[in-house]
Amino acid sequence: MAKKHFIEVKNLVKNYGTGNIKVTAVDNVSFYVDKGAFIGIMGASGSGKDSLLQALRPRLRGCPAVFARRYITRPAASRGERHIAVSPERFAAMRAAGHFVMDWQSHGLCYGIGKGIEATLEHGHVVLMNGSREYLSEALRRYPALMPVLVEVDPAVLRSRLLARGRESGADIEERIARASLSADYPESLCRVDNSGPLEASVECFYELIRKWM
Repeated sequence: MAKKHFIEVKNLVKNYGTGNIKVTAVDNVSFYVDKGAFIGIMGASGSGKDSLLQALRPRLRGCPAVFARRYITRPAASRGERHIAVSPERFAAMRAAGHFVMDWQSHGLCYGIGKGIEATLEHGHVVLMNGSREYLSEALRRYPALMPVLVEVDPAVLRSRLLARGRESGADIEERIARASLSADYPESLCRVDNSGPLEASVECFYELIRKWM
């Protein structure tokens, strides 16, 4: 099956002038433009998505790749994700005004992706989004070409990471580990990255995946 391009022009001819005086500005030109790749990274809280994306930044410097910043109803922090912190009231107002192309809720917080990614994709760039497993079906409905990547981690490693960051209680940690172990109906297009070992190995694996989509 032939690849379908975002824009495709075949045998374009453009003439200027009238009568016997004509100038051919474009003569039988064909070209196409593809939309950029949209990559959604998912994984359990504590699986290391933020660390993985942060470590990818220097590897992708100079490449046509953009990291989508999320709007989150959580205060900004000096470490971790570089999100845009907004109040619940401000988030609700932005959502009502159509500011987001996608938004979801998880662990009592609201997350949103701004409309700016549309122009980025149309310019052919790769967009990497820190997404949500629970929201994946809706994300694929809105963006059928979305390429989902699941960051996986061994339960014992996940427990130690959650304990180390100190944001959750013991009961919350066990609940998150249980959720991470639940089976899900993922699409065939899903790519998996095992982030149980050294971060450098996971970064290299993910980097090679992204390069195939550029």
